Amino acid sequence: MSQILSDKQMVFIIGSPRSGTTWLQKILGNHPSVGTAESEITLVHKYLRPLHDAWTQEKGTNAMGIPHGLPAVWNDGEFNAFTADFIDRVYQKVLDVESNNVTHVVEKYPQNAFDVHFIKELFPNAKLIHLIRDGRKVALSLVNVRKTAGFGSDSLPRAIKYWKKSIKAAREGRKYTGDFFEIRYEDLLEDGEKHLPTVLDFCGLPHTERQVREWVEANSIRNKPVSFPTSGDTVKEDLKKEYSPTEKLIFNKIAGDMLVELNYAGPDWWHEGAASKYSHQFRWFVKSLSNRLKRVVADK
Repeated sequence: MSQILSDKQMVFIIGSPRSGTTWLQKILGNHPSVGTAESEITLVHKYLRPLHDAWTQEKGTNAMGIPHGLPAVWNDGEFNAFTADFIDRVYQKVLDVESNNVTHVVEKYPQNAFDVHFIKELFPNAKLIHLIRDGRKVALSLVNVRKTAGFGSDSLPRAIKYWKKSIKAAREGRKYTGDFFEIRYEDLLEDGEKHLPTVLDFCGLPHTERQVREWVEANSIRNKPVSFPTSGDTVKEDLKKEYSPTEKLIFNKIAGDMLVELNYAGPDWWHEGAASKYSHQFRWFVKSLSNRLKRVVADK
């Protein structure tokens, strides 16, 4: 067990990239009792999880009873002590260890959505905040940011698949009753002063109305850095401008069920208006795309 974090409440913000996770991290980072890094710490997903998986695999493949790999040198206790020391060394750099004010550590890395069970194994008392954003907006943002920032997705279908995969993985955290909280990016954006207190209460962070108002204003999307998702107009208006009929159909085939499950759209969102106005042409259009879509969603 990490010594530095033994008396701290760990809070992990998870969710698909381009869903506002950086924004929420910065808001929570304004709280005087919160310690958080200036940038993403990939400790769990890129370091601890692979290390743990390698240890488990090498322990489990010893069919002849002969020690193999690192388990030939260390036992479980030594491996766990090494892991705890590794965590301590990292957070010595992240936190002001001389300060007695930090009671909560907020960690944010979208890919941690795929590590919820490992996080709870590593930090049993950890709290998980799942920030959700409309997948249609996320997919467009993932494609657009690839052109300017070098990360994201190189195609709309891949972006859609990743959004759905990330949502499904993160929602496995619902089994940890009391330690999992789900909130929409759109709700925080529309009325942060109303919805931010629910996040703070979940974390166990005391606050006043004035503090909430100041933190929301200080982190307005209008003052966003590059990694922040853009607010734009309403989702319905943006869809008319940004999604072609083909792209709507592709999205619906890949992740329309998730969009409906999350109540972001009704089951007929992808053809509303088009089918009634151009019924003959629209039916032909859908039919002509069927073979293409079978390839697109083959690995859905």
